[in-house]
Amino acid sequence: MQLESILRDAAYIQLKHRFVRCLFVATLAAGGLACSLAQQPQATSASAAALVKSGRYDAAVSEAKRGLLIHPKDPGLWTIEGIAYAMQGEDEKALTALRTASRISPDFVRALQAEAQILSRQHDPELAVVLKRILRLDPNDSTAREMLALEQARRGDCKSADINFRQLSGQFDTHAESLERYGACLFTEGDYAKSTAIFQQFQILRPASAEARYNLALAQMRAGQKKEAAETLKPLLSSPDVDTALLASDVFEDLDDTPQAVSFMRRAIVLDPMRPDSYMRFAELCMLHDSYQTGIDMVSAGIARLPHDSGLYLTRGLLYGAIAQYDKAEADFRHAEQLDPTHGTGAYGVGLVQDQSDHPGEALATTRAALRDHPQDAQLNFLLARILIEGGVAPGSPEFAEAVRAAETAVRLKPNFLPPHDLLAKIDDMRGETTGVIEQSREALRIDPSDQAAMYRLMRAARKTGDTATAQALLKQVADQHEHARAEESQRLHYKIVESVGPEPQPPPQH
Repeated sequence: MQLESILRDAAYIQLKHRFVRCLFVATLAAGGLACSLAQQPQATSASAAALVKSGRYDAAVSEAKRGLLIHPKDPGLWTIEGIAYAMQGEDEKALTALRTASRISPDFVRALQAEAQILSRQHDPELAVVLKRILRLDPNDSTAREMLALEQARRGDCKSADINFRQLSGQFDTHAESLERYGACLFTEGDYAKSTAIFQQFQILRPASAEARYNLALAQMRAGQKKEAAETLKPLLSSPDVDTALLASDVFEDLDDTPQAVSFMRRAIVLDPMRPDSYMRFAELCMLHDSYQTGIDMVSAGIARLPHDSGLYLTRGLLYGAIAQYDKAEADFRHAEQLDPTHGTGAYGVGLVQDQSDHPGEALATTRAALRDHPQDAQLNFLLARILIEGGVAPGSPEFAEAVRAAETAVRLKPNFLPPHDLLAKIDDMRGETTGVIEQSREALRIDPSDQAAMYRLMRAARKTGDTATAQALLKQVADQHEHARAEESQRLHYKIVESVGPEPQPPPQH
């Protein structure tokens, strides 16, 4: 008998249902224990099974114990005793009996199945171990495999969960929790298209669930299905919560409907004025459309409510820097560093602003001082390397060697951080190391295929090495990028967020 037989009852077909009487009654009724009990005195076996089925668990325990006095090595009787205890909520006694059955007969799958039900109810980490034992005995036990996949997903082991869910091949299409967990795992692993398909099935099972719609729309947006995401969200938009409003803003911006995007972003802030990420995301929207002062005004409103949030100061510092108000930007970055000195982001911003405002000496001193406190900060290492290289240090000088070490450290600490790869390509170009230029440029293009600086350097390096085919292909790609950039810039500036912040955002009325 498979574990599925235990779970299969007209009223309890879904795995997420709690450990209830029918689970164990089905074990007795399915005939799996009958084979073992057939060897016992007929009256004892029939009586013990009947007592469990009728809900007389105390009597069932007594009857099983009476049989065990005569047949102490019978795993079936130990299993009946364990089930009876479990039905009374005495899980420890139940587990003791069931584990005794497993010690007597390690391959007695009925005891393992009943133990798995108890451990599932308790969310015990040992559940996965027991389920794997069941699957070693019966690799085709689909319910054990589904339970194992669910447990792995709950504990964040999405790679293992994915393997087991895939082996089930659609056998859980009507199991809401399995679909939800599997969809979440696929999303976490970055498989947005497959996640979308799973969340669509989940949404069919839960058509009235706002959470199911939100998850599906988020997966659709990440999968590039922008119109589908907007359609999925539509029933929620008359009265969205904060997360839905923020997601709607992202979706409408992707659809080039910036007025709608701004409207929903503002609504998110009104719904919860104490949530800092809403202000920061509004600022990102303003930066996209060169509406820096509007962003500054909104973030300043956020700072008035949340004066100790370092992220808001960092965001406003970036906005000030974008309009060349370097003193204000530096003040915000310094304040952010004071509020959160655990990482060097604030110091990075200070050094960046000083460098941009033509104070390279101060920028260099600030960055070196910050690196003493944060030597493992990739951004600070990159900034030091950039300031030195742009300051004109010559190859072979100690400062040049310092820049190389800092850039290489930045890449080591954060391999997918694009700027240090571009900088190392420039450094290798300065040293005449064409192989290094090619290697770093290709790595930069892996991270961002539209990186024009990397395209130019790779194109020149390809010409130097006689690779004319690569050089010509890159030349066409650069031309295409320019055309795309012009179109994108025209669209970006089509809408500018010029409204003032207006009245102070207020929370919704309390009912």
